[in-house]
Amino acid sequence: MFNRRFWMVLTAIAVVEIVVALASILILPNVYWYYQTGAFLTVVRTAALLAFSLLIVTFSVKIPIGVVHGDETRVKQALLHSLRAAGRRASDERKCVECRIDSLTAVRVYLAGSNGDTKIGAMAWATPTGWSLILICTLIYYLGFIAIPAMLLVFFRAHFYADSEVRQLLGRLDLSPKAQPSLGIRETIIDGLAEGGRLAAEAFEARRSDYHDGLLLAAVAGMIAFLVSLIGLGTDGLGEWNLSLSLSAVLLAATVLAFACSIGLGYLVFTRFRNELRILNDWSNRFQTGLLIETTGIAVPDGQQSSVELMMDAWKEIPGWLRARRKAGMYRQPGTWLAILTFAGPGAILLFAGLFAVEQNPVLRVVVFGIGFAFSALAALLYRTWKRERDEEELQVMSGWSDKLAMMRSRLEQHLQEL
Repeated sequence: MFNRRFWMVLTAIAVVEIVVALASILILPNVYWYYQTGAFLTVVRTAALLAFSLLIVTFSVKIPIGVVHGDETRVKQALLHSLRAAGRRASDERKCVECRIDSLTAVRVYLAGSNGDTKIGAMAWATPTGWSLILICTLIYYLGFIAIPAMLLVFFRAHFYADSEVRQLLGRLDLSPKAQPSLGIRETIIDGLAEGGRLAAEAFEARRSDYHDGLLLAAVAGMIAFLVSLIGLGTDGLGEWNLSLSLSAVLLAATVLAFACSIGLGYLVFTRFRNELRILNDWSNRFQTGLLIETTGIAVPDGQQSSVELMMDAWKEIPGWLRARRKAGMYRQPGTWLAILTFAGPGAILLFAGLFAVEQNPVLRVVVFGIGFAFSALAALLYRTWKRERDEEELQVMSGWSDKLAMMRSRLEQHLQEL
């Protein structure tokens, strides 16, 4: 089922995890006297360290899956088209092809050209939802035992798909000049439908994440309203408990106000996002239907838009989808934004401390300010890198879409002239 290199990598990962577990159980408590012991804390500590080490090794290992005779660019283009024709949500990244497998799992297929051949390697990856789950469970000390099976599931699922499906697609690639996707109108339509469906689906997921964040804020506002109501109704002006009201009556009133606040704000959030989510989901379904029609060759149902009309109509919507994806940067790339916030938060605190808090020691003040400035500069650099990549991605998407529409128009005009 898996190739020999996969089992070698898996064995190496198992050895690393065993070493980390032994260090957590036997070595660290003896080196650091403040390490608390006890069965429960030992299990929690070991799970947290195993999750952190597994996070590093699981998503940094590329396993070779084959070699294809052909130019790297042509192989990448043909593989991307084959994945999209198979119904997968695949995107052309800078150094790889990223393919979504399920709601948690993705795989990155890396290509490296050498002497007329292209070496193919696969790396386990996660979707934005998968990354959010893994990072949250890894960073929260007591949830490490959830992150471990989640990462193993993603690792096995990604490499199983790469070793089976991607390997089969590589064996069926037609790299002859006449078979290149850029030369066929049908292949161009399939790529356009798949790309449009991916953009619409990602915009839908991004706005749905904003919708869930809004509901969470409504729940938090309800909790705050409960505390404020409890303090306001249950105490007098001097901060003493109001003996004229019973505790049950105060709790009931505070609970009713909290529920009213949460439900009211939640309804406002629902009405704010309802139509937008419905429209985005409708666009995604229309692209999926069009892609199914083009890949299976079935007749277009009565009243169904043609694929060309669908792509031309979507042209006006793409800028809005790209803006929705950009606004949800933390959802789409939680790891990058975690790094940005990790440096930005302490950087701001240290800058403030260097300017105002540390006054007794000038040398310490300069050191603290310098560290804060370095952290802030690193956070700004990460943000500028993220912003530049998103700008380049948006320009590439718009340019590619324009090229597809221009090609289809020219082919249609040529066909009409021939008639």
